Order: sequence, then C-alpha cells, then structure tokens
Amino acid sequence: MDEEERSAFILMEKLWPMSVKNHIVWSESKSIEESSGGDFFEEVTPELGIFGTLFGNIANGEVERNAQLGHWLKTKMANDNEGGIATGHSAYDSAFLVD
Repeated sequence: MDEEERSAFILMEKLWPMSVKNHIVWSESKSIEESSGGDFFEEVTPELGIFGTLFGNIANGEVERNAQLGHWLKTKMANDNEGGIATGHSAYDSAFLVD
C-alpha cells in the first residue's frame, strides 16, 4: 500500500459520538459523587470494540482466515477524553438493545 492509499485510512476529523443519560457502576473505591458530581445519572458515551484476525500470504494475496473473534463494550463519561478501563476512566458494559 503506497502513501496515497494509506491516507484514505487516516481520520482527520474528531468524531462526536452519541451520549445518553446513564449511570456507571464504579468499583467500591470510587463513589457516585466522585464520578458524576453528585448526580446519579450523567451523560455517558458507549464505545464498541470489534476484535478480528486476518491471516494471509502477501506474496500471492491469498487470505487463509478472516474472522471476527469477539467484542467488548465500554462506557465512559461523555466529557472525558480518556477511555481506559485500567486507569479508571471507563467501565465494561453490556448492550441493551431496544426496538
């Protein structure tokens, strides 16, 4: 892939995801007041990560395996630029689908 083709994959504009009112259940070391300023429900942003694998032969272009292997959903405060679960900025979540 040359430089021109790679440039098609570079995000040049910040995406602003949808936020919803919800409550994050933090670990016992973090209280509701610390996480949301005293409000039980706060604006949060969900983030979905899809994990996959691609095995192939670059010499002949043959794809041996291309599979989606899993996912995770995490939620963070909408006004937080950080998103790490290990750093305490977000929490694992589960999907609640509505029709």
